[in-house]
Amino acid sequence: MEYYIVSKIDWDNDNNHYKCEEVGYTTKIEDYEFLQNNYNNTLGAFIENNKTELENGTKSLYEFFETTPTLYACFTTTNAIEHFPFTEEINIIYY
Repeated sequence: MEYYIVSKIDWDNDNNHYKCEEVGYTTKIEDYEFLQNNYNNTLGAFIENNKTELENGTKSLYEFFETTPTLYACFTTTNAIEHFPFTEEINIIYY
């Protein structure tokens, strides 16, 4: 069975940078595809469209998180979840 690890991405105001933490998993390919498409169309597009400005420091990822405080994505796929700290499957709400 494939497990798609769900990561939560948001802004860490205390340390002034984004944070990404694994929060659960899904076994549904539809959920994985939804989360990936949403990431690609939001934060992924922001990074791609502002690559030069982000690299030279004239733009910050903070600008993205001002309007989108939290984002979920799947960056890891595995066939065993025993080594992950979570045990419950996340229900993905399509938005």
